[in-house]
Amino acid sequence: MTVSKRALVENQKLTVGDNTIVLSDVKKHVMQKPEDPDRPTNVLHASDMSKQEWCWRHDYYRILGTPVDPKSQNPSFRMSNVFAQGHEIHEKWQRWWWEMGILYGVFQCYLCGYRWWDLSPKECFNCGDDRFLHYKEIPLGAKELHMSGHADGGLMQGDEFRLAEIKSVSLGTLRFEAPHLYEAYLNNESLDKIWMQISRPFASHVRQGSLYLYMATRGANPNVPVPLEMVYIYEWKPTQEVKEFTVKYSPRWVERMLGGAQMVTDALEHHRPPQRPNWAEDEMSRNCRSCPYRRQCWKIPNNEQRDEGDPPKVVPIKRAPAAVRRRALARKA
Repeated sequence: MTVSKRALVENQKLTVGDNTIVLSDVKKHVMQKPEDPDRPTNVLHASDMSKQEWCWRHDYYRILGTPVDPKSQNPSFRMSNVFAQGHEIHEKWQRWWWEMGILYGVFQCYLCGYRWWDLSPKECFNCGDDRFLHYKEIPLGAKELHMSGHADGGLMQGDEFRLAEIKSVSLGTLRFEAPHLYEAYLNNESLDKIWMQISRPFASHVRQGSLYLYMATRGANPNVPVPLEMVYIYEWKPTQEVKEFTVKYSPRWVERMLGGAQMVTDALEHHRPPQRPNWAEDEMSRNCRSCPYRRQCWKIPNNEQRDEGDPPKVVPIKRAPAAVRRRALARKA
């Protein structure tokens, strides 16, 4: 992965200017880890599509394998730590469902590498080992629209099958998903009262879950039963309180996202970028500024690309020679 000069400087500070015993080494290790190999780059991801300001043009360039702008690749230890904690919360709930015998989906044996669909297996279907089993969730897709995703779990309770999404909710989540609740926090509202006001899943989570339900109900994968609904588990990170919500499939939640997926599909077929979203007014729009394909998308020449916050380029003004000035003044007269 190519990183910007600024990120390399920050990485250097971790090892040169930090007197910690082990923390700086951990940060360096995490920031240098390769990207997740289980997350393909040639498809549309439901988790991206569900964002309010999803840019299908960005995903078009990514699927094509367009070279990224190195200045946009700035790894953050803080964000890596947030994602890692989220994964641990997922694994905790998945382990509990597995122990209850209701976890359905794809499992993998890390000893022999075999993958298979099953319901809470006790040992590897291929080699019989029971020590190195791992849950690989519910893979879903719609190939005709280049869509893909993984539901966090499949819950098989008797004859009833549901998909499950596990969400860790923090104050940072509220800043983007429920600004009015984040504003209440800034106004010294207690964390308990804020948590009590969350009475339904956030809109982006409903859109993501609805995409999963859409892909699951199409019948494209015979291993995936038609789910009754999506179950959301919310875990409040400040206090570890939990809530459960259920949402049934509704076409209105996926209409806009499917339209964007169709635009990307058509664009890939005709080798022409799709139109930009309405919020992308110019190359300095909020999301465009940090987009790795900004230069390609807005046709910005290499010598005109600069980071936000950099001082504007000053064009030097040269004073004309005295003889030239005298001739110009004589012509004016």
